[in-house]
Amino acid sequence: MRSVVTARLPDGGLLEAPGTALDAVLRHVDRHGAVHLVTLWRDDPHPDHRAAAHAALRAGVTLGVPVHETLLWTPHWTPPEEVTDDVTRLLAAARTPS
Repeated sequence: MRSVVTARLPDGGLLEAPGTALDAVLRHVDRHGAVHLVTLWRDDPHPDHRAAAHAALRAGVTLGVPVHETLLWTPHWTPPEEVTDDVTRLLAAARTPS
């Protein structure tokens, strides 16, 4: 990872203004020449995290840049029955000693 960039968007309410986050991601990808994007999981329990993830996913499609999702709060805050099967498998694999 060459750099980490924050958009300095206001806390709360990003779901109500999805273009704001998308514009920020597109601007930073263009400015920094990102070849990969890393974001939180699209179904993270925090609404701003979800909005940021969806913005990154849309930017990745728009620009042809691969997007990698990571889990932050999901393992801690999301009831197991609400976690999708693909994430459940990912969590199980991460907990299995190699």
